[in-house]
Amino acid sequence: MSHHPPVLALNCVGKGWELQKNLHNSIKFTGRNVTCEDHNPTIVDLQLLNGRSENYSLKTPKLIVGNLIMGERYIEPIGKVTCHNTTLGIKCILDFKARPGMFSKEDTTNAIKGFIYDADDNKRFKIFGKFSSKIEAINLETDE
Repeated sequence: MSHHPPVLALNCVGKGWELQKNLHNSIKFTGRNVTCEDHNPTIVDLQLLNGRSENYSLKTPKLIVGNLIMGERYIEPIGKVTCHNTTLGIKCILDFKARPGMFSKEDTTNAIKGFIYDADDNKRFKIFGKFSSKIEAINLETDE
């Protein structure tokens, strides 16, 4: 463990799961906002009911704490998230969209877009929506 820069390791174990994390963040203060970026993935091991296990590696997005001086404070994830099932080779890549600018016509607040890929890197599902309300997935083969 270290305070400058902040470094932390953790290991959590429960019935049927284990989570491992080595937190190594970079933190940047811009005057009005703080941006925090984690450079290491989170590792999750799941023991399934059928006796098999699956391992996941999760890379998290940047987090922005905004309006520190004036206005309503908010926490917003921005950027790509990659969740990789290292056992099966499948992955999900989501893009957390930034809040719209002052003159933007598109409302991207809390919006995510992304895809789930099979082991051969083919897109299988499209994911979209707002993480604060509703997220939908469409099977690209059946359009359902």
